[in-house]
Amino acid sequence: TSSSSEYIEIYNHSSKSLDLQGWTLSDNTQNEDIITSSQFIVPPDSFAVIAPDNTLESDYPDISLVVMTDFPSLNNGGDQIIIKNNDGTLLDSLTYTSGWGSDEVALERRSIGVAGLYQSNWSESPNGFGTPGRANEVSGDITAPQLTGFQIVDNQQLYFIFSERIKSSSINTSDVSISGNTSVDNITLLPPDTLSVTLSPVLQNNTDYT
Repeated sequence: TSSSSEYIEIYNHSSKSLDLQGWTLSDNTQNEDIITSSQFIVPPDSFAVIAPDNTLESDYPDISLVVMTDFPSLNNGGDQIIIKNNDGTLLDSLTYTSGWGSDEVALERRSIGVAGLYQSNWSESPNGFGTPGRANEVSGDITAPQLTGFQIVDNQQLYFIFSERIKSSSINTSDVSISGNTSVDNITLLPPDTLSVTLSPVLQNNTDYT
């Protein structure tokens, strides 16, 4: 809400403790500011919340809070969030736009198993402010991937680009068909969101295909 601090939540889904000392957070200004210069341990299967001040503790007194003096202002119209560890390795990032959600409403990630760069993996928090320091309330993704792009590579290969990551286990040549004097010979996943379809025989000039 407008009277509450912005925050970013980190979840350690690994089996090892993480130390946030020396990690950096940046937005689209690309200024890599230190999250904390002191040791700050996040145990396995635990959350940490990064915020510019400690006002969150009035409503969430038990959260593991990191007060970051140079916390970047997250623009409602669109911005980036980039997190790196103390040796500069990129840990996670996303670029969001105003179309991802409403002003002053928290975004919650649906799944840690899907890259954060996909809008479909995020949704507005059901309660508006989110659940800092606790598991997200938003449900998993139940919407099928949407076709967002198509490319004719050559007379034998087509690219189909989707709105989110495609699982290799969901690929089946029977799911794609084409009319005309050709058929689908093979489908290959080009991670994370593109299917390469090989046709046989090759496409012919001055021929309609659907």
